[in-house]
Amino acid sequence: MSQGTATVQAVDFGGNANQPVPHSLEAEQALLGLLMLNNRLYEDVEGTIKPEYFYIPTHTAIFEGIQQLLFKGYEANPISLKEVINDTSI
Repeated sequence: MSQGTATVQAVDFGGNANQPVPHSLEAEQALLGLLMLNNRLYEDVEGTIKPEYFYIPTHTAIFEGIQQLLFKGYEANPISLKEVINDTSI
């Protein structure tokens, strides 16, 4: 069995501002959890997943924290993320 790669395609929802934006709390949580468990997975989503794609603002902050830590060569885990989110000077 071979592994494939997922492709993300843009979807036009008609631009109706009154319609809720499609989102999945569970998918956001799963992605962030996986990235914290295995930082190497970030390479697979880098450039595809952007902070503004998250529906939950806290998830945006966590993803940005993961990016900051990894770009600086640190491990991104719940403990290091707490430091980044509480103190953005890192």
